[in-house]
This record gives sequence, structure tokens and C-alpha cells, in this order.
Amino acid sequence: MKKRTLKYLFLIAAIMFCVSSNTKVQAASDFVIKKSGQEYILTEYKGRDTTVYVPKKVTIINGAFKNNKKIKKIVLSDKVDSIYDGSFDTLKNLKEVVFSKGLTTIEKGAFRKCPKVKSIKIPKKCKYIGDYAFAGLSGLKSIKVEKGNKSFKVYKGALFNSKKTELICYPRKYSGNKVFTVPKTVKVIASYAFKDNCYLEKLI
Repeated sequence: MKKRTLKYLFLIAAIMFCVSSNTKVQAASDFVIKKSGQEYILTEYKGRDTTVYVPKKVTIINGAFKNNKKIKKIVLSDKVDSIYDGSFDTLKNLKEVVFSKGLTTIEKGAFRKCPKVKSIKIPKKCKYIGDYAFAGLSGLKSIKVEKGNKSFKVYKGALFNSKKTELICYPRKYSGNKVFTVPKTVKVIASYAFKDNCYLEKLI
């Protein structure tokens, strides 16, 4: 009886593993990937899944998900190094983006008209974030920076570069302050940094 029970348990575990694995496998035909030198650039996603796992070989996202109405979650593979302008453009149902560990660059205007994303976490290796990269996240409540990142920090809810000489983004739906004083160290305030914030009453 014990051997039979163990066989059944093993069979169930194997089925569950297969099912969970299949949720991460998507048809290659769903992705348009162009090779340029050593780079593999994802330019279009044609599938209909609500959760998208970017193929492992992709190194750059370039406008791949524009105007998709079905996607709720996107998981970038660890080789993705850069996200180009407009890559996440008008994704009205997108709720979550899991950035890759190897991500170093988020270009200006990467996110546009993505109202349901509430939180963004900047990975450890990220070194560059362009102007209004997150301006299109109208529902953004918080920005976090992974421990060990040497290029960015969060102070009183706002995203700065590490030396606090540039204020990059103050999340639209961040409710932690009614009054915000820009630190004296700041020399540059990025375009649309305070765009349409719902809670700020005074900015110094």
C-alpha cells in the first residue's frame, strides 16, 4: 500500500510540475525577434496570453507590447538589458512588470498609458532611466530600488539618482506627503516628474 501511495503521489507531483511548467512556455511564433549583431530585439508580441514570459535569448525590448489589451503581467528574462522608448505603450490592463536581473537601461517614455501598474522595482544593475520613463503610469503608488543598486535611491517616495542631484519621478498616486521639499542637492528635475500627483498640496 505504501509503495502504491508513493507512486500516486509521485504521479500527482509530476502532473503538477508539467502544468506549472507549461504556464511559462509560449509559442515561438507569438514573438517577433530581430537579431542585430549580438543583440536579440523583441519588436512585437502577437499572442493572446494575459501573462507573458519574454524568451530567454531576448536582450532588448523595443515597442513589443504596444496597444495590447489582454496582458496583465510581463516577466522579462534575465538577459534583457534594455527597454526602449514606448515599449509598454497603452497597456490598459497591465498590472505588473517583473524586470530582469540584468536590466541596465530604461529609456525615456518606456511606459505610456498603463493605469493599473501600482508598483515598480528598479533592479540592482540598472544604471540609466530616461526622462518621463514612468510618466505614463497614472496609477503608480510606489517605486522601490533593489538593495545594492549604486545608481538610484528613493527618498520620501520619490526616485532620485544616487547623489540626489536629479529628481527622476514622484509617483502620481503616492500619498505619503501633502508637502514635499525638493532637497537642496537637486540640480535637475526630470520632465513630468510631478505630473498629475493626486495628493501633493504644496511643493517647495
